[in-house]
Amino acid sequence: MNAQTVVNWIAHLALMLPVFIAALTVHEYAHALTATLCGDDTPKDQGRLTLNPLVHVDIIGLLCLIFLHVGWAKPVEFDPRNFKYRKIYSLLTAFAGPISNFIFALACMYLLALLPSSLFPVALNK
Repeated sequence: MNAQTVVNWIAHLALMLPVFIAALTVHEYAHALTATLCGDDTPKDQGRLTLNPLVHVDIIGLLCLIFLHVGWAKPVEFDPRNFKYRKIYSLLTAFAGPISNFIFALACMYLLALLPSSLFPVALNK
């Protein structure tokens, strides 16, 4: 592995890691917020109703994301017995994470389009 490859990898990681951590955090927060809004206080009681990435990021999942490009966060627990409409609210809670990722991706793409591409030559060439 030559020096340029290492520099490119570090530059790519420096640009992508904050975005991935933010995406994992927003994803898990969306699950927690939806469960709480639907009547289950389990995420709130466990301290998961926060945008603090330290609460949501799983270190093994993060390392796998960096090196294997597949990762995960700590899942938010919820108790469907606390929901008035168990099936519907469970589905809403489950889909809240992926929907938040879609919205987050759109927002990131919009912000990236506003920036000049000369700021990110290494990342955009990959």
